[in-house]
Amino acid sequence: MPPVGLLVPLCVGLVFGVVGYVAANNHARRAGQSPWGWPPLLWAVVWFGSLFVGAVLMAIATRGSPDAAVQATATFRPSWVLRTGTILVGFPLGALLTIGGFASLLTGENGVGTSAILLLVGTAILAAAILAMMSKKGR
Repeated sequence: MPPVGLLVPLCVGLVFGVVGYVAANNHARRAGQSPWGWPPLLWAVVWFGSLFVGAVLMAIATRGSPDAAVQATATFRPSWVLRTGTILVGFPLGALLTIGGFASLLTGENGVGTSAILLLVGTAILAAAILAMMSKKGR
């Protein structure tokens, strides 16, 4: 039996894969072709690997599609997924990295370079989450 630490990411990835498959299949039914002509199963594999990469590629692939009017009223919006994901992941991850950077700087364990990188990356992620939260475009 695989360890629980492996089961959780696999289950989450499986959910993302199903979302990618459904999104590609819905687009294929509306537009007559899946985004970029990739089969929905390939979209499921991409989304299984990474929700962020899958949503970004889906947004790019469907941007100029002939069913743009339908997409505006569709229930699935990749921009909403990206915005919400940035907010939900960005705040805790940015805060953890920023706190880790401060703790590393105060204790002097990892050196100034590592502390500065943690602080910069954490602050950048927090800023992206705040900007995503303030954006009204994804609603």
